[in-house]
Amino acid sequence: QVYTIDLQASFAYTINNAVLQSDSGTIVCQVSIDGTPVEGLDEMNATSTEGEYTAQYNNEVSVGSTVTLTILTIIDSPTTLTGNILISR
Repeated sequence: QVYTIDLQASFAYTINNAVLQSDSGTIVCQVSIDGTPVEGLDEMNATSTEGEYTAQYNNEVSVGSTVTLTILTIIDSPTTLTGNILISR
C-alpha cells in the first residue's frame, strides 16, 4: 500500500530522517521521492519501540516532486503506524 506524503512539493527541501513506531508487530516501509527510494529510509522496520532512521542519499525533494510512504511488509498484525518525517529547507 502506498500513501502520499506530499503530492506536489511547493518548495524544495531535504528529507533528513524519519521516526516511526507501530502499536505491535512490525511494519516494514520505505520513503520514496518520485518513485525512487530514499537510501536509509528504504527498509525501515517500525516496531512497538520508537525507531529513528537517517536519510543517506536520494533525499532532495524538488518543487513539484511527489513523496510517498510504501508499506512493504506487515508482520504479526499491527494496527497503527505513527511517526514523523523531518525535513530542512
